[in-house]
Amino acid sequence: MQPGAPEGVMRKELPIHYSNVMLLHPDTQMPTRIDRRKTTKTLDDGRIISRWTRFVKGTEIEIPKPVRKYNDQSTEENFTTAAEDAIEVTYKRDLTQPPFPQDLVKELRNPYKKKFVMDLPSTAANGTFTASNTEA
Repeated sequence: MQPGAPEGVMRKELPIHYSNVMLLHPDTQMPTRIDRRKTTKTLDDGRIISRWTRFVKGTEIEIPKPVRKYNDQSTEENFTTAAEDAIEVTYKRDLTQPPFPQDLVKELRNPYKKKFVMDLPSTAANGTFTASNTEA
């Protein structure tokens, strides 16, 4: 059971229609329906820009978008590797083992695959390439 749910009732997240999305009213902090309208603004240099703005439905009260909070602290130190760790040799080649697993080598060595053979003497004489598929 989920905490806070009556006995036998399961909570399940489902998608909702965008018209049912509610935001907090800027004055009362109560959930309210929103209305999106296109507003125009004239900049100092004379350019006119238009953007979509959120309003409380049925009023002229604008719902401002929240200011994005950026983390000013750099987290580079968490992702950098020390120089001595970077130059340390961690892979040592073992010549007694094949570089690929044996199952992969057997799959690549398919005995039923048609082999491509190029006829080299006729290539030198004619200057044209002839190729034939032969079965092994």
